[in-house]
Amino acid sequence: MDLPTQFAAWRDRGTFLDWDGHRIFTVDAGPRDAPTVLVLHGFPTSSLDWHQVVPLVEDQVRFVTFDMLGFGLSDKPTDQPYSLFRQADLAAFVARELGVTSCRLVGHDMGQTVLAELLARRADGQLELAVTDVLITNGSTLIELANLSPIQQVWLEAPDEPRDEPEDLEALRPLMPFTFGPDHTPDEDTLDGMLASIRHNGGDRLLPRLVRYVNERRAHLDRWTVALTGHGLPMTIAWGELDFIAVVAMAHRFKQLCPSAELVTWPDVGHWPPIEVPDRLADLVVMGA
Repeated sequence: MDLPTQFAAWRDRGTFLDWDGHRIFTVDAGPRDAPTVLVLHGFPTSSLDWHQVVPLVEDQVRFVTFDMLGFGLSDKPTDQPYSLFRQADLAAFVARELGVTSCRLVGHDMGQTVLAELLARRADGQLELAVTDVLITNGSTLIELANLSPIQQVWLEAPDEPRDEPEDLEALRPLMPFTFGPDHTPDEDTLDGMLASIRHNGGDRLLPRLVRYVNERRAHLDRWTVALTGHGLPMTIAWGELDFIAVVAMAHRFKQLCPSAELVTWPDVGHWPPIEVPDRLADLVVMGA
């Protein structure tokens, strides 16, 4: 099946690494001697969410990102559970395999919590990667404040196993624009790419299993909250105020718990800052580079 234009162009920018017998899609852009940012994408899409940011920053930073196992162009095995801990293992592997020894960590949505696990390992002396600073954007690590969407609830209530039949993702198409700010609604090419990144290689059949990361957030809330607020590194919190799932109260709570952090909120932005306002996010990605 032909890939949508955006998704195909993004595939052509990257390469694949082998990790534990699985192909992992990776993008490594920009000068190798520039400051590095390691970007962790969200659920249920992929690193494609950041494709508009890369050309805005790649002359100033080395921009490294990848599709987590079960997402985007990476392999999507059906015979195993998915865990944020294992995704953190994968992030550390990608950094090591690409020779990244020091970086700014950037996390959106689910990636925010993978970032938190990396910081928890850093605090425990179990992370080889040196972290210079942190940028987090809309994500529900503070799960007690989240308003899960109806479709997330449906997937969570489904059996923790791959579906026998593909998910009707086209039913999501008219709903997805409501997760964006009204001034930044996605065009059809963007929606095509987002849906394709979910559907590719049968990923739509895995949604009830992939969404279990929400339960991990509940089980390990203290570990990841402490990690995200007690790391002692420079941190920027950038948030779309119109996100009705990862509500802006989370950003203010992070600021309260980490007073030294810089807080940036955008009143016209929803859940997808890297798609809605890539220029604004690019400015923050390169800040201090």
